[in-house]
Amino acid sequence: MLSPEVFNFPAPESQFQVEKFEGKVPLTNNNINNFHYSHLVTLIFPESSGNFGKLENFEENSVYYKIYDLSLSDLVDVRFISSFVRSGKLTLLSLDKRIDCDNCIGLTPNGQLHLNLTKETYESLGIDGTVSHFVQKLKSRYIVTIDLAEDKLLHNKKKLAKLKSRLQSFENFTVLVSWQPPTEDVCPSSIAKYLADSGYKVKECRPAFNEKTVTCEIPSIDLSSIDRNEASEFAEWLGMVSLGGSLSPDLDDYLSSYVAPSVSGRTETIKCLQWRGFFTSSDVSRLIEGVMFGCNPLATTWTSVYVQGFDDCPVAWGNEEQHYFTNGDNANLIIFNNARGVICSQKCSRKRYK
Repeated sequence: MLSPEVFNFPAPESQFQVEKFEGKVPLTNNNINNFHYSHLVTLIFPESSGNFGKLENFEENSVYYKIYDLSLSDLVDVRFISSFVRSGKLTLLSLDKRIDCDNCIGLTPNGQLHLNLTKETYESLGIDGTVSHFVQKLKSRYIVTIDLAEDKLLHNKKKLAKLKSRLQSFENFTVLVSWQPPTEDVCPSSIAKYLADSGYKVKECRPAFNEKTVTCEIPSIDLSSIDRNEASEFAEWLGMVSLGGSLSPDLDDYLSSYVAPSVSGRTETIKCLQWRGFFTSSDVSRLIEGVMFGCNPLATTWTSVYVQGFDDCPVAWGNEEQHYFTNGDNANLIIFNNARGVICSQKCSRKRYK
């Protein structure tokens, strides 16, 4: 018999935050710089907003590498730490792993190695960690964080050797890697050569690029007074543009119909540039900087940059553990013109489950 009580269970609330700013996009914003792993970047703008033709080559400057069967013990090698972890910004993420039932790993630009582990793996690994925030009672998953940038780790040979020995017994991972050198005279592909020389199979990857154009009435939006609900509706409209959905509701259709926000009465050509791949926070900042450079200083319309995170990454924002019970939808949306703008952040619920 179906219990009617199940219909009273509320869905976990996600967080949709709106932060206003004046002038250019603040590239020092924590929501931009602490969002480490992104797989989708979408630029949507009316043609009157500016000329962003140069950004079509964004994928040429966002090269990343796929490393097969990587042993984590090689990440705690002194030479590797000195050359790539403590020098420049290294971002690494395990591939084809499900965070709800597999072991997942990630290395963030601040030198933190994050391990999201099953109970069985954690107990066999022998490295101190903590119970996952989301399973405090079940204790079915554990979190291990290793600070590879810590000075004490490099100078404590005994501790480093013990850590390396523990990780040698751990499974190997296929990972995505991106490294930003400390200076422009150093090639980002140095890490690929280092790992290839260490005996690993390395594949160079570039983001896939797609472009589409839509002519439609654009919504009326005032960035000086926009509130959370208006930003949410505008984000939905941008999603419909990105997906190529119908922007005109068909009231005769018995299926659900989409109703656009209040329109401005002005028809414009909307361009949508989209990249899929592996993007770091530095890649996203570089794209936003290029967009700001290409903006028309006289334009009164808007420009938007949407950044979608990976579902199965051990951390999403900073060092905060990734949610996985309902979804892993974490994203940033920046809407701006030359005078002002907003940064909208979609974050998963932090609710614990019994």
